[in-house]
Amino acid sequence: YMVLLDNRDGARVATRHLITLGHQHIGHIIGPRAEDCTQERELGFQDALAAAGIPHDPTLTVEGDWSATSGYALLKSLVAREPHLTAIFAHNDRMAVGAIRAARDLGLRIPQDLSVIGFDDMPLASYFDPPLTTMRQDTFAVGRACAKLLIDLLEMRVTEPTVVRLATELVRRQSTDRCPAKGGANG
Repeated sequence: YMVLLDNRDGARVATRHLITLGHQHIGHIIGPRAEDCTQERELGFQDALAAAGIPHDPTLTVEGDWSATSGYALLKSLVAREPHLTAIFAHNDRMAVGAIRAARDLGLRIPQDLSVIGFDDMPLASYFDPPLTTMRQDTFAVGRACAKLLIDLLEMRVTEPTVVRLATELVRRQSTDRCPAKGGANG
């Protein structure tokens, strides 16, 4: 019996948002690979690339630890290796804000030179500079679904193992924009 966020679909939506804006060279800052949500988000990222006909380049995926510090360090290493990146999908808002800070320290403008999208919609996401485009997780809905499932179990309305998957929601803010023209046809 579980209540889960649909991390795979959320990552698919986040990545598709970047692709819709014209981005094809997308860096991917993931959480610890051992965690289920990281694995699901990584699959969603790959699903969106495949659906758009964009080859998956595993060298553009780097593993962080959910901290802003890791997002900062990983963005710097990604840009040093892959200067043609136009967008970053970070698996949480803390790593995304670290990436934004690193991009600024490298002289990149957000979103004009590099679009950044996070995941979680933490309470401060709308106050970042620029405000962060992110995937919202409705933690209250998770709590309500858990309570309902528990009550249904106690009242014997549910007798088979049940998995409830809750959707995430794209929150568009100012950290993503159309892909800048970088080097002509690769843009």
